[in-house]
Formats: sequence, structure tokens, C-alpha cells
Amino acid sequence: MPALSTPIRPLFRLRSDLRRLRRRRTFVRLGTAVATGFLIAIAAVSVAFAADYSLNLRPLPRAILLLAAAFAAGWLASVAVGRWLGIAESETDLALIVERRHGLNGDLVAALQFQHDEAASWGSPQLERAVVEHVDDVTPEIDPFAGFAWKPLPARWGWLALSAGTIAIVALLYPAHTGVFLRRLALADVSYPTRTQIASLSINGQAVSIAETTILRAPAGLPLMFATTHAGERPRSGTVVLKSDAGATTEVSLKPSADSDAFSGTLAAFDEPLTFVVKLGDAATRPRKIEQVPQPVVTLDLVPTPPAYARANAPPAPPAGVRTAYVLEGSSVGVTVHSVNKPLQDVKLVLAQSRDRRADDSSDIAGRDNRSPAVAALSLQPSPDRMIWTLTPKSTPFETISEPLNFAIEVFDDDRLSLSEPLAGSIRLRADRPPRVTATAVVRRVLPTARPELSYAASDDFGVRDVMAKMTVRRADGSQTEHSVALPVERESPSEVAGRQALDFSSLQLAKGDQVVVTVMAEDVRGDRNGETANAEPLTFEVTDRQGLLTGLLEADEEGAERLDAIIRRELGIGAQR
Repeated sequence: MPALSTPIRPLFRLRSDLRRLRRRRTFVRLGTAVATGFLIAIAAVSVAFAADYSLNLRPLPRAILLLAAAFAAGWLASVAVGRWLGIAESETDLALIVERRHGLNGDLVAALQFQHDEAASWGSPQLERAVVEHVDDVTPEIDPFAGFAWKPLPARWGWLALSAGTIAIVALLYPAHTGVFLRRLALADVSYPTRTQIASLSINGQAVSIAETTILRAPAGLPLMFATTHAGERPRSGTVVLKSDAGATTEVSLKPSADSDAFSGTLAAFDEPLTFVVKLGDAATRPRKIEQVPQPVVTLDLVPTPPAYARANAPPAPPAGVRTAYVLEGSSVGVTVHSVNKPLQDVKLVLAQSRDRRADDSSDIAGRDNRSPAVAALSLQPSPDRMIWTLTPKSTPFETISEPLNFAIEVFDDDRLSLSEPLAGSIRLRADRPPRVTATAVVRRVLPTARPELSYAASDDFGVRDVMAKMTVRRADGSQTEHSVALPVERESPSEVAGRQALDFSSLQLAKGDQVVVTVMAEDVRGDRNGETANAEPLTFEVTDRQGLLTGLLEADEEGAERLDAIIRRELGIGAQR
């Protein structure tokens, strides 16, 4: 085939117009794809926020929700965005589009194809030149952008701007919610802000962390007392919603306090495991489970040890479980707490001082005021199994009891549960009575050198230490002297002493008209402490001479005869006739 004398025109203008058309169409597709992708992402985040805010999801369900939202958004993006990104238009494709819009019947495509190197072998070179020259001549008259539209790019970006603007306005109006949501997207365990905030929560007086979700434990069979305080907007009311494992639901109303921000309510009886949520205004806690645990059951034993001098006749120890012990002054008392049902973590004895200094056997303990302030807290020592706790009296107020004591036992188990009320106990003093003493003498008128015989007896609960006779000489001139004589005590610390002792008046230098007053005194045993002393009725001896002594004897005989006569008349019933 002969070669052409001149080369075929390169169609620069047509190719330039087609490239410009390609860039615009590609820009529309990419812009629409980007806007669509952002709209899908905004929609997914909005749905996730709405679901998370309304359901207040925990981290694990929240993670599942976010994964589901991400999967749905990814699938939707692959469909909606892929249809825009999957289009690849060649120069021929664009030429076909321009041809259809201008009715050129394939001239543009043919001219472009005749520009290829291999076109020389397709047929007539004259035809190829004619087609190319024709297209090149008419190219200035062809508008490649005729029929081109920017749709749907403006609409998509408009929706994107509207959505982004809405999100921005919401974020500005509710920055706290936005910040919390972003943290919750990272699976942080935080809650959305509310108009009312639950500031604190306590159950049965024990503070409960609102942020935690660990299982709580409370004594079985006792009421559950809920108390909350709030911040922010004051709610009108509150409730505690409790749900059993079987699905039964109970609500406890929280009543407001008149003088504080506190709300409180009580569940009458706690007899099965429950899951509860506290609601106060628009605030609510996370569901929290509370399980039953048995309350500690303890008994108290008091073991008195009397002082050494009184151990032989000491009062018996109180029976096990009796919480009041009567002890002698100077005794020591051991305290033992027995746990009946579970090991204990800590046991303390809180000591208070009673206003009563001494109590005897007939004291009415119930009537005493035992509300004195606590003065000491003593720790008891546990056994290896922590079921028995003992207070060693040494170096404590229980080592030597010198006054009545009131105390309370406080126990805590491994669940930090305690008794509903502390176990109250008391130590009362049992009086160590003074000794009892009697003394008699046959005659009361004596000579200055007489040795009158004195009969005496003394007794004490825990032993008589010594007995003595104190002689007080009252002379006729008004002067007075005292002398003491120890009376025999047969053995050490006897509980009873009795005897006769002649009193030697010869050394007293007595004269007629003097008086000798004899007082028998006994001192009891009190260990290392000074004993208590008791006196018998004083005996008065009149000092006289022999004539006075005989007169006294006659008077005594007459007095005795009158007594005998009165006895006989009384027995015969004739006393009134005399």
C-alpha cells in the first residue's frame, strides 16, 4: 500500500477536550464517593450513640455494638461507594458519550482509532485521512461538556455539610456528653452526664462505690436500708429497683429528707440474692448484685479470778453466755468471745466507765445509766481458726477491778459485717463486807486491880487478820488515856474467831470513880490492801472499892430476883394482878 504524502492530523484539540471531560467526571465520582462515605460514617456513629445513650451499655456489649455498627457501615460503604469508585472510563468511552450527545454516528471513535499505529494495515489510507481531517475540522464546533451535570455531587456534599454541622452544633451544646461518648468509643467505663448526679450511696450505713460493679454482700434476714445524696438538679423522688434471680421485681421508694440532699428507703427483709439499680431523677446506677451472707453469731464468757485471799470462798463464775459478772474488788476478769457460725476478722472490746462506783448483790443493773462515753478500745487475740477471741487481762483495766465497768463487744467477719448491735457486758463489784464482832463481860463493877474476863467472837467471809481490845481509861478528874491489847487468834486468817481473855487492869493505875471503856475491834483480810475494821459494842467497867463491889452484887441479886419473879408471873399468867 503506497504511503501517504502528508501525515494524519494528531487531533490535539479533541484529545484535550476529552481529558478535561474525564477529569470532571472523575471529580464528580470521587467527590460523591467521599461524601457518601462520610455520610455513612456519620450515620453509623449517630446510631451507635443513640443506642449506647439509651441503653447505657457496659463495655462488652458496647464493643459488640460498635463492631456491628462498623461492619454494617463497611458493608453499606462497599455497596454505595464502590459503585462510584468502580468506574474506569477510557478515551474511547468518552468519545462515545460525546458522539451520542451530538449525533456524530461514530466519527469521533473512528478518528481516534485511526490514530493508532496499527491503523495503517486496516484499509484505505485515504478514508482514514478523510475521517480524521473531518473530525479535526468539526472539533471546534463540538462542546464535549454538553449534557454534563455535576449531580449528585452538590446534593451529597450538602447533606454532608448539614450532617456535619448538626453534629458540630450538638457537640458544642453538649460538650460533656461528647467527651464521654468519645471515651466510651475507646471502651472507657464512664457514664453520660445527667441533670441529677448520684453523689453517694450507702447500704445499711456502709458506703458503696458507685463506679464499681463488684458483688456486694449483706446480712441475711435483715432490712436493707438505702441512702443516697445527690448533686445538681434536685429530683422529686427516687426508687431502688430490685430484681431477684427468679425475675421477680420489687421497688423501694426513696423519700427525700427535709433538711438535706439525702434520699432514703428500706427494704423490709433481705432473704434472697438481688440485683438492684438506684434511680434518682434522670440518674441511675449500674446494675449491682447483692448476695446474702450470714450475720456473725457470738457468745461472751467472763472468767473472774478473785484475789488470792478470797479464792477459797470466792463467788462462782457466771455461767457461759451471761454478760454480767459480780466480782470482788481486786479481782481480774478474762474475756472470751466465741464465734458460733464463722471465723471473725477482728474483735474489739470498747470500754466505758460507769457512773456507779460499787454494786452489791441486790443491785438492779437494768436501771443503771450505762451510756458513758467510750474510754478505750482493746483488741482481742484470735485462736488459729479465728473462732475464739480472748482478752488477756494483764495491763488492761480488767487486770485489777477497782470499779464497775461497762463495755461492748464489736466483731467484724471477713465480709466486714458486724452485729446488728454491739454485745453489751458489765462488771459489777461484789461487796467484801467488814467483819462482825461481839464482846461480853460478866461483871461491870471492878476493883482497881481486877482481871475481868472478856468473851469475844469475830467472823468474816474471807478471814480475820487480827483482833484487839482497846481500853480507854476515863479518870475522875476528866483526863483520858488509851491502851490496846491484842486478843489471841488461833490460826492465820480464820473465818471465825472466838475466845475468852482476862484483861489486866492492875497496870492502868485505876482509882475509885474511874471508868474503863473496852472496845473489841477486828480487822479482816484484804490481801495486800489494808483490811476493813469493825468494832463491837463498847463495854464500860466502873472502878469501885470493896463496899461498892458488894453493893453492886446485892443490886445485881435483887435485879435478878425481880427478873425471875417476872418470868414466873408471866408464865403463870398472873402478871397483871400485881
